[in-house]
Amino acid sequence: MTFREISAEEAKRLWQESSETLFLDVRTHEEHATLRIPRSKLIPIEELEYRLHELPPRKDAPIVVYCATGRRSAVACDFLSRIHGYTRVVNLAGGIVAWNGTRERGF
Repeated sequence: MTFREISAEEAKRLWQESSETLFLDVRTHEEHATLRIPRSKLIPIEELEYRLHELPPRKDAPIVVYCATGRRSAVACDFLSRIHGYTRVVNLAGGIVAWNGTRERGF
């Protein structure tokens, strides 16, 4: 594994404190339409290879990748870090399910 995982709490802190961080949703269009992290960019995992040009050109750009529960996003993180050399890509552990679960604690 060439990327790390972060908790929903850590991801929310990044979202609040850094407008530079890209939140990348690799779920389907339908999933994204139902529930999403504000300001996130949707590139379904099946389209990621063909839409790399939509990601920041700098390989050190901070990117938080998420899906429903963290599995598809882990695959995407591996692809972005190992194959394409992104050095600051992280996986949102538990995906949007975990992100949504932190609402009760002030988010």
